[in-house]
Amino acid sequence: MADVSSLMGPLLLKGWAMSAESCDDDMTPLMTDKKNKGSICCACEAKLAKLVANGCKISPDGPLWVVENDSRTVRYRVRKENGLFKFLGEIEDVSALKPLEQPVQKSTVTAS
Repeated sequence: MADVSSLMGPLLLKGWAMSAESCDDDMTPLMTDKKNKGSICCACEAKLAKLVANGCKISPDGPLWVVENDSRTVRYRVRKENGLFKFLGEIEDVSALKPLEQPVQKSTVTAS
């Protein structure tokens, strides 16, 4: 587990605020993103906090959220639950998927 304070410092420098509220599970102060109106517990969601601290941004993507870097080479799915961002996992690269092959239709030749 990453040292919580080593994750909070970079978030503060990126404009996040340390909230007066704390995590229900471990009493760690929540870090709040004013722009997206969501919070992260740096202890429970260390991977997500580390991604944001390293320059990734959280943005809405339909009903869920995505955390990604500027070049979109790092992309993860996130959900917002009761104001807290929760890490869900990697997003599959849909460009790497092969298109489904269409079945070959046989043409029938009629004699005239």
